[in-house]
Amino acid sequence: MSTPSRPAWTSPGPGARDPGLLLIAHGSRDPRHARAMSSLAEAVREAEPESAVEVGFLDLCGPSVAEAYGRLLARDGATHERPAIRVVPLFLNAGNHVRQDVPQALAAARRVFPVRIGLSVAAPLGPDPLLEEAFGRRIREAGCWPDDPALDLLTAGATRATEVDPAALAAPCRPGTTHRIVLARFLAPGRLPDRAVARAAAAGVPITEPLISAGLGPAAELVRLVRARYRGSDPVRPAMVPGTICARA
Repeated sequence: MSTPSRPAWTSPGPGARDPGLLLIAHGSRDPRHARAMSSLAEAVREAEPESAVEVGFLDLCGPSVAEAYGRLLARDGATHERPAIRVVPLFLNAGNHVRQDVPQALAAARRVFPVRIGLSVAAPLGPDPLLEEAFGRRIREAGCWPDDPALDLLTAGATRATEVDPAALAAPCRPGTTHRIVLARFLAPGRLPDRAVARAAAAGVPITEPLISAGLGPAAELVRLVRARYRGSDPVRPAMVPGTICARA
């Protein structure tokens, strides 16, 4: 399959429908995860009122990717009227979930709904300047400035390998710094974020909210980033699914 040399679609003409937007998230047994992703989808719907937006999960909670895909196909009662589906993987980097699990989930969805429709997959959320701006917002909301030279910034990531180290939390601040905060590099609440919060609290160190927070909602920059991925202002790869018909500009 050849790779398009330009974004998979441009704004449709008068009377034409925008592509459906399928957000794919990891999934979690923690119900806060699904609620967070749903709140992000709702924020995107409000910003893209002409577009159908659904979120599907790879595992552990629903709706599944296939269920969300089917909802987009059936949204207007006539699947052939929607010109394409644009997929945005809700992951902070291009790890195995993006490289393997997302294409496999889309292939399964197409087996359930064998409709010939344009399908393209955007890049994941990171790396991207808007993503870093969103994390910067969370740091400011916690009462610090990201570029403060006196700030000793620690990070807690979404994998066990990048969990915040209790020893680092207990150590003195770096030379030349006077105060410390933990940047929670998490998209949504869950068990690993909870562990980071507990460790930070035990050390008396403040920690930022995830990018989608029950109290703060989705960070504005995150919503802008999802819309940018949807609107094709990033390098586009055709969906790595056998038989996919890529939408054309």
